[in-house]
Amino acid sequence: MDSRDGRPRPIDARGASGVQIGNGLQINILGGESLPARSAYLYQVRSIAPERLLGREAELAELTDFCTRPGGSAYRWWRAKAWAGKSALLSWFVLHPPAGVHVVSFFVTARFAGQSDREAFIDVVMEQLAALLGRRVPAHLTDATRAAHLLALLDSAATACREQGSRLVLVVDGLDEDLGVTTGPDAYSIAALLPARPPAGMRVIVAGRLAPPLPGDVPGHHPLRESDAVRLLEPSPDAEVIRDAAKRELKRLLIGTPTEQDLLGLLAAAGGGLSVQDLVELTGTRDPWMITETLDTVSGRTFQQRPVLGRRGVERPGHVYLLAHEDLQEEALSFLAGDRLADYRRRLHGWVDGHRSRGWGADTPGYLLAGYFRSLRAEGDTPRMLSLALDPGRHAWLLDTTGGDAAALAELTATRDAVLGAAGPNLPGLAKVALCRMRLSERNASLPLDVPVVWVLLGRVDRARALAESMRGASSARALAGVARETAAAGERELSESIARSITEPDERARALSAVAAAAARDGDVHRAAELADAADRAAERIDNVFIRASCWALMATDAGGDRRRAAALARAIRALADDPQAPTGRSWLEADLAAALASAGEHAEALAVARAIDDPERRARALSALARTVARSGDLTSAYRAAAEAETAARAVSGVWLQLPMAMVIEAMAAAGASDRADELSREAVDGLVGGSGSRPALQVNGDLAVLAGAVARAGDHDRAEALARDNPDAASRARALAAVAEAVVRSGDHSRGHDLVSEAQDVARAVRSPVHHQVELAALAGVVARSGDIDWALAIAGTLHDPARAGAAQGAVARAAANAGHWDRAETIAHSVEEVSGGRDAALALVARAALDAGGVERAVEIIATIETTRPRILALAALAGASEASGNRDDAVKVMDWLVAGMAEAGDELDESSVLALAEAVADAGGVDQCERVARMIQDFALRARALAAVARAAARGGHLGRATALVDEAEATARGIGGPHDRKRTLASLIETINGTANQEQAVVVLGGETALARPVEGTSVRIRTLAVVSEVIAWTGDHARAAALAAEIEEALAAASSHGNEELLAALARAAAGTGHPERAEKLADRITHPEIRSRILAHLAGTAGPGAAQRLTARAFAIDLWTAVEELEQLDLDVQLLLAEDLAVAGLRTSPPGAGAPPPVKPTSRRRRLRAILHWLRRSSRRP
Repeated sequence: MDSRDGRPRPIDARGASGVQIGNGLQINILGGESLPARSAYLYQVRSIAPERLLGREAELAELTDFCTRPGGSAYRWWRAKAWAGKSALLSWFVLHPPAGVHVVSFFVTARFAGQSDREAFIDVVMEQLAALLGRRVPAHLTDATRAAHLLALLDSAATACREQGSRLVLVVDGLDEDLGVTTGPDAYSIAALLPARPPAGMRVIVAGRLAPPLPGDVPGHHPLRESDAVRLLEPSPDAEVIRDAAKRELKRLLIGTPTEQDLLGLLAAAGGGLSVQDLVELTGTRDPWMITETLDTVSGRTFQQRPVLGRRGVERPGHVYLLAHEDLQEEALSFLAGDRLADYRRRLHGWVDGHRSRGWGADTPGYLLAGYFRSLRAEGDTPRMLSLALDPGRHAWLLDTTGGDAAALAELTATRDAVLGAAGPNLPGLAKVALCRMRLSERNASLPLDVPVVWVLLGRVDRARALAESMRGASSARALAGVARETAAAGERELSESIARSITEPDERARALSAVAAAAARDGDVHRAAELADAADRAAERIDNVFIRASCWALMATDAGGDRRRAAALARAIRALADDPQAPTGRSWLEADLAAALASAGEHAEALAVARAIDDPERRARALSALARTVARSGDLTSAYRAAAEAETAARAVSGVWLQLPMAMVIEAMAAAGASDRADELSREAVDGLVGGSGSRPALQVNGDLAVLAGAVARAGDHDRAEALARDNPDAASRARALAAVAEAVVRSGDHSRGHDLVSEAQDVARAVRSPVHHQVELAALAGVVARSGDIDWALAIAGTLHDPARAGAAQGAVARAAANAGHWDRAETIAHSVEEVSGGRDAALALVARAALDAGGVERAVEIIATIETTRPRILALAALAGASEASGNRDDAVKVMDWLVAGMAEAGDELDESSVLALAEAVADAGGVDQCERVARMIQDFALRARALAAVARAAARGGHLGRATALVDEAEATARGIGGPHDRKRTLASLIETINGTANQEQAVVVLGGETALARPVEGTSVRIRTLAVVSEVIAWTGDHARAAALAAEIEEALAAASSHGNEELLAALARAAAGTGHPERAEKLADRITHPEIRSRILAHLAGTAGPGAAQRLTARAFAIDLWTAVEELEQLDLDVQLLLAEDLAVAGLRTSPPGAGAPPPVKPTSRRRRLRAILHWLRRSSRRP
């Protein structure tokens, strides 16, 4: 029902809902108060809508009925020819919705770069939905999650509207102008994003021309494909008049004055979105009034104004110009085609290059924020896209303009897709894009939590919130809670509540809401304070971890301020947790929180007694320090000093250098109690003690503790000393944290200028930090691929830069193996012997070298290397590899003797040989034909998954030897064992392994018998994965026999089964199928199976594996795809990599300078082939001569 003034009556949105109010901004309503969550898109809708809508009363009535009636179809598709008035009708409807209808909309505009594809649709609609719900737009969305988040928001908004007795309506105009349909084979349309089953009574209204038809990615069952959804719109006579006048005017402009021609040409070439100032710069005119006058004269017919947001909000948006209709844009481009259009585009590029050369300054036009890049994308100008997307100066400008990295990451994603879509993918370009994406994604990982807080204190809440949202996981929630608390303290209750309610993690949400409640209480709004406190309590009750819940309650007690009854109630809740006999160990943590809550309730004596009773000295020191600060705030400095002195005594009871962290709290307590001299003495002593005792602790811990001390010294009031401590910290991440802590203390003291400089520096330092773990992984992967590509010297130098002994050993082992594979056995053995002995790394490397020597036929050298292996597992596996050489004939007596030696040696190995090693031995023995020995080994294995794989290996050996009955029984046992595995993930992983094991033999008769004959297809099999596995094996066997039609039919059945199965846990199964398909000569099928994998790392690894089995052209394409998904996983898997890409990666890791000269071109030493019989006799001779068992 409407109110008296004719506007829709506001709905009660307490708890979760929102409304669109009037014809302006969308305002969220929570708890009866309006919150400033807004979307500015209606400004753009107003620029499209006519001042008056004439002759459309019937259509408006039909739209109203469609949106308000209880039942019926959820879709309405208005179709008409160009210039019929579709946009005028729907824009008017969006601005004047019926009562009880809440509209979100998107007007696809092909002539306006940035408003014409799926990405723009998601961004615009998601912003409106988030505003409607009072939420922030989800951060860190990937290509794979953006659409899912949009659909989830649609569901939430539709549900919220229905609960309030209203209805959500989505309006999309201009489906025919969707440029995403034409940007490449992997492009997706806006229409395909529209929900096939709109939730909670939601309605969808779309509009478009009579042609083209729906895009091919819209499912066949979608309501848009139903004829009942379509309505034909009769052309508006007014629209036809405007069309005729605009086309006449367009032709006049094409031959008009130089200024008129330039305006038309530049706006058409730019795809719209240029302001008057932009056009002044581009035309070089000395009379800006001429630009304004010309635009105003023809505006509304040929040219049209659109609002564009400024950098800092939506209150006063500027305006830009574009062609007034898509037909006019197309006609202008057609008339200008050739040299004239190319000239205008050159002028645009030169103009952009000028702003780029000046460092993207404050005067950079808004068109360069998104419009220019999207125009490059529409033109397919990949080189310029690469140049722009990789520009670090642009990244900095985008960060400053938008407050986050989302825009830069979106450009990198679009550039990656453009490079991938090229006929010959640019691998160096893709590598640069992948590296840049990684660095941008990582650069906020080390951002101190204090940084957003300091920006709030400096009055930059927008920047603070954007930074907090750009952080990851729990850090983002903690940072947002800090922003909300400081915003509340500054009196911005509405904004702080909006931020608090956007936090999903219950502990941080409770902390944030508690601060807003405290702000309401300070303002005298008792009722609202009680409501917010209740909301904080509900959030805290959802915290599962009792220690986190108690800590949260303690902070909430502090926020309660003068409400001592509330603080006492929270203290009782903490006491109940501490006194619970079923509570987990760690009572001292709960007692510390209890003491803090009691102090906030004014029970200082009881709080002191609780703190003194804490057994652990470190936690006692922390509790007493916190109590001292609370008592000091009450004005009792004498009691505060006594508590601080007791805290110092407790801190000194902490052993060794560990006392420095509790001492940091003591320093703050002393300063709060007025004992600044004592605080200064303690700070100097703590720093000296920490530095002096650092030899017994890792440097990273020492530097982290120094950062904590610097913050304590700053909060104690000695800013100069604190800043000096921060700057002297050698670890960049710790230095950033210290600088941020000092910045906060400095700003709170009133020195905003110094604080601004410090927080900016902290932010810059943090963004330059590289994850040491990631860096080590990347160096190891690079060393491996460089070695496999033939440059052993450079690879060895890269491996030498690794600090992690385990990773260094693995990298050196990979280099040694590559050297051995190249025939440089002396060098390989020397490298292997140089590996630091960490968890058997040296012997594992020697085993790799021995196996490489064996593969090359150097059996004597392999035996010599194995003789130097000391640990049991690698020695046994190396011997198994020797015994399991792949000759199918010869004297088997010696092979049997060696395998007997190996099996007998297992009993002596004891705990040195784990079950995964036993499995590897069983599989190697099976490869050598030792069925009896392999079965003996398999039955020693207790783990179901490993035993199933071992039994499959025995079955393979038995079938190969002609023992088909035995093989059948063994495979049945292997399948039964696999079905007995407890977890579905382990079960599927084992079955995936069985696929590869059984596929390893190209023998149709054996395979069919092992699977139970042709009845395997009809046999009832428990579990979808087992059925898929059976089909896969039979399909491969049939393909080997040449019956490709039947094989293809079975492959289709496999695909259908996989589609019906749950995707979770099927990744390894798909990977195994892909490897099997590639290994049997089916590369296209292998790639299709790889494309079914959703886990990025597994998918990238499989694509890189397929690249190693493909021809040069396909290999480059597959490598490019792997790079685009997960660069370093692909590098780790690839057999070789082009030198230019190696150098690019090395430059990023700062190891390019280690390459002193190209590798030698000399051929590896010749290797004399060795027969199986000679190889086995050499092994037996060595075993007898050394008088040692394996």
